[in-house]
Parts: sequence; structure tokens; C-alpha cells
Amino acid sequence: MTKLLFWIENYGGTIDDAEEFEIKWFNGDIESATSKYAEHYHNNRDGWESSWPLEFSVADENGKFLGRVSVEREMEPVFYGRTVKPKTQAERTCGWPENGAWPKESGGTHVDDPNCTCDLEIKNK
Repeated sequence: MTKLLFWIENYGGTIDDAEEFEIKWFNGDIESATSKYAEHYHNNRDGWESSWPLEFSVADENGKFLGRVSVEREMEPVFYGRTVKPKTQAERTCGWPENGAWPKESGGTHVDDPNCTCDLEIKNK
């Protein structure tokens, strides 16, 4: 394991603000190491509240500056639901009447039809 120092340039940080972070199998690739630190920062240091991309400065454990890396954060999908108004007769493909009920002699209601996939849910009165 290699200990590296990371600090964020975007917010005026300096090496005095650096956090020590251990990188397994560090081979000199500061982009990969910074990506691992950025994930740690995001998950454990309120990084989700930051405005990405962020510029991280990197130094070895003795303070020797190794470089600066800009890290982007990919967005995770967010799902929003909204109410949908019932389809009109013209939009439905099931053939059920607008009021959702066949004549009483049919013995059923629209919502009893297992073959229908439209959203009309008015029961036979």
C-alpha cells in the first residue's frame, strides 16, 4: 500500500488541507489513484454535495507534488413518477366503451378483462 495526499483545488485547498489516503498497488498512475480517492471523497466526505468536476492535487506521503487531476462524476439515474390521466376512447385499443362497462347482459366490467392493458378502471354500475 502507498500513502498519498489529496486536496481539492476548487475550494482553495492547499497541501495543509490534504487528506492521507492509502492506494493499493500504486504504480505511479495518479489518474487512477485520484479516481479511487474521489470515490472515497464522494461517499465519505460529503462529496455528493460538491459541484463536479473537481480538481484534486496529489502528493506523495513526504509532500512531493505529483500532479493535479480533474475528476468527473457520472450521474446515476434518478426516477420520477407522475400521475397519468386515463386514456380516451380513441387512445384505448381494448374496445371497451368510455364508461368502462359493456351492457349488463355481458356480465363483466372492463377491469375484469384479463386481455386489456389500458388504464381505464371504471366499474360497471
